[in-house]
Amino acid sequence: MKGQWIVFPFTFGSAVELVNVNHYCKYPIEISKLNTPEKPDTNKLRTINKFWGKHNLQTGRRKKMLDDIIFFSSLLLCISLGGYYKKIEDADLKRNYGAGLGILVACLLCGHYIYHTILMTMALRLVGLASEMYVANKGKPEGKTSSVKISSVDNDINMEPTAVDIISYAYFFIGFHKGPYYRWKIFNDHFTTPFGVLGDCRIITEQKLKKAFICGIGYSLLRMKYSPEIYYDGDFYIEYGTDFRYLYNIPQLIMYFLHFQIVMMLCTSVATETGFGVFPAKCLPLPGYGPSAHFSLLKLAAATPDIAMQQEYNFSMLKCYENEKLLIGPRMKDTMRSWDMPTQYWFWAYVYKNMTKANHEVRSALSFLAWTIWSGPSLQQIIISATLWVYVHLEAEYADLYDTTGALKLPWDIGFSIMRLFCLIYLTPCLIISDTDVVLRYYNSIFWVYHMVLLVLTIGAVVVYKSRDE
Repeated sequence: MKGQWIVFPFTFGSAVELVNVNHYCKYPIEISKLNTPEKPDTNKLRTINKFWGKHNLQTGRRKKMLDDIIFFSSLLLCISLGGYYKKIEDADLKRNYGAGLGILVACLLCGHYIYHTILMTMALRLVGLASEMYVANKGKPEGKTSSVKISSVDNDINMEPTAVDIISYAYFFIGFHKGPYYRWKIFNDHFTTPFGVLGDCRIITEQKLKKAFICGIGYSLLRMKYSPEIYYDGDFYIEYGTDFRYLYNIPQLIMYFLHFQIVMMLCTSVATETGFGVFPAKCLPLPGYGPSAHFSLLKLAAATPDIAMQQEYNFSMLKCYENEKLLIGPRMKDTMRSWDMPTQYWFWAYVYKNMTKANHEVRSALSFLAWTIWSGPSLQQIIISATLWVYVHLEAEYADLYDTTGALKLPWDIGFSIMRLFCLIYLTPCLIISDTDVVLRYYNSIFWVYHMVLLVLTIGAVVVYKSRDE
């Protein structure tokens, strides 16, 4: 009975699905050999379900591979065209070239969904531009970071951007793929300052490409050994214990880190190859913001070629990761601030600072809520945000309850760093698994162990706090 249809249940609810089995199987299945609906053969149904799941995984794998090929090919294309872009001397032609290439990349990446880029540019570039102009017109200091003050001296915008300027800024090919973020003033000054031809652009680009290549080799070797698709396999939750399922997140976290390192190295290579984001080292460029000191020297170097030639330049404004704090910490706050630093600046300057003047806990909760909405309010992102919010405040509470800066600073830092790593390992499935049902199944299989630990630590902090008050 070739080409017949059979019915089998999926894993969620009582839903059933009609599937033409003979369309997917190499050898036709005769319906007469299957049991009747009143007495289903669970082994055969499990086999069919497993086959169907593998088929869907293979289809998704092929689609992801095609998407990755298009994404990385467009990045390499932008890097290769950066040298030609750098040779253009006319500022208007240079701006139009960059915006046109950015629109071409948007069409290549998004296809007929290119209208989605309007939402993305409004969310990041245009909201940042509006906030930047508001700060410049208001004439107040933007505040300070943890180490370097950000002055309002460099916030002056010489002219209000026109519609063409806004479109060029939004679709400019540098930073269009996945960052790094940069202010409108940095974009506008790029066409009027000579710093782009004075830095060691080609050398920096070659170094980044070499590092990306090494990270790519490490990522490929780990992926061949530890496939993330095992989370979708039912045998993973039957044949392996809770400890193995938890520890299996370690190579997945390393691969996630390496993948983003590769992407951001290639993205910043687009900027370095074109001479974008290079500034005198004395001006202390900050990620996403640009020069933060010695603005008189910056203006003098931009106007005087002899002084410009005497300066030492760097690309610190494009720095995306502070690997030492990412790997060692010791606090989770250090790790969060060291991840995608230009975007962190955007979020701090234009979202967090403009929150209501409530207490620190409420302000932090609203900040994590905004981050969840920005990233997409999925269950995975909600788990990440809620867990990190609790963990960060637990770190602060224990730092207040005990002396973590005196003679026992090193043991406390080691303890904080280990707990931070356990937290990141625990949250890894939320970073790499898109299926909500699979995420819930995974955390149910390990009994939400880290959340139980956080609950115990919270109760312990409350008990210690009350005992000291008494």
